[in-house]
Amino acid sequence: WYSLSARTYGSSDTLSFLADRFDNGYQFRVIVTFADGEKITSDAATLTVVDPYISKDPQDKTAAPGATAEFTVEVAGGVSFVRWQVSKNDGKTWSYLSTWTYGMSETLSYKAVESADGYLFRAVVACWDGTRLTSDAARLYVKTVITTQPQNISVAEGGKAVFKVAASGAGL
Repeated sequence: WYSLSARTYGSSDTLSFLADRFDNGYQFRVIVTFADGEKITSDAATLTVVDPYISKDPQDKTAAPGATAEFTVEVAGGVSFVRWQVSKNDGKTWSYLSTWTYGMSETLSYKAVESADGYLFRAVVACWDGTRLTSDAARLYVKTVITTQPQNISVAEGGKAVFKVAASGAGL
């Protein structure tokens, strides 16, 4: 394999590498040399390195106090750095919650407390070209939730019917 910039990349039927912005626009071809010295050359194929973009924004979550809520962002078009932010005043101001992490899908795990009800969470993505993308915000709802629903039962006439339910949250 050769790029048309005369850089040699390998000698197999497959060329695989992690592309970066400096590879954008390069054309690649293969030259096959037979034992008798005859050569054939493939057509050139062009590599386009696309700008990263947010392919999946975090979604609103409901969690009981003390439970963990998870927010996930997915980035396409290249591996990027992700950092999470929180707003405690409905998006007027934002502060960072995490350090930068490297990947295409990042999840924030946040322990829900009653005072966090209504907080907004979003991801900031640092792209290879120096730009930053910001995901849509997702809201955390912290409330008492039923964790075990009552189940259907059958009893004989005169028998004791017992239904149970379990909930998680404050004030129970």
